[in-house]
Amino acid sequence: EEWAGLAQEAGATFLSDRPARPNPRTGALGQISAPSAPRKQADPRIKKQNPAQNPGQAPVVFIAGSGPAPHYAYIVDELSAALADAKITSRSGEGSSRNTCLEMTQESGAQSLLYVVASVSERVAFETFVKVQCVSADGTKLWEEEQKGPFMSASVQSTVKSVTEKLVKKVRDHIGKPGLPVPKP
Repeated sequence: EEWAGLAQEAGATFLSDRPARPNPRTGALGQISAPSAPRKQADPRIKKQNPAQNPGQAPVVFIAGSGPAPHYAYIVDELSAALADAKITSRSGEGSSRNTCLEMTQESGAQSLLYVVASVSERVAFETFVKVQCVSADGTKLWEEEQKGPFMSASVQSTVKSVTEKLVKKVRDHIGKPGLPVPKP
């Protein structure tokens, strides 16, 4: 109470002293209502493709997720290269939530999503990790792999490279299985 008195003397206000304001997203009672705006148009950066129209075409996997800029791009590039070696077409994008990335997957016509989450520690190598979730286009989680950083490393780049190489090896084990189908000859 003594601190509250000193704070009020200094001109501070408390949340309980303020009048309630309605939240524009949730309304006055805090309930989420259905959006009144029409559904957004398809993302113009993604070309729509219907796999049924091209039966002999290689399967398409969408790679998206989040992570720190230069390291995330390196991880996605390495995953794309591993899929290309197995003749699996990949497209990539960026999105913060799995639901956003799943919408982009459906809009692109891909059969599955590799959702990548990277956390890179600039100071402690073993705090670095990369997680990949494979999700079908309908939202069903098929599998998940995670790789953590080594106990010690010479640099952040070497940590990311080490983690990515081990993760790519784990992802290659899933090629030809649900989520990463190989093209039919």
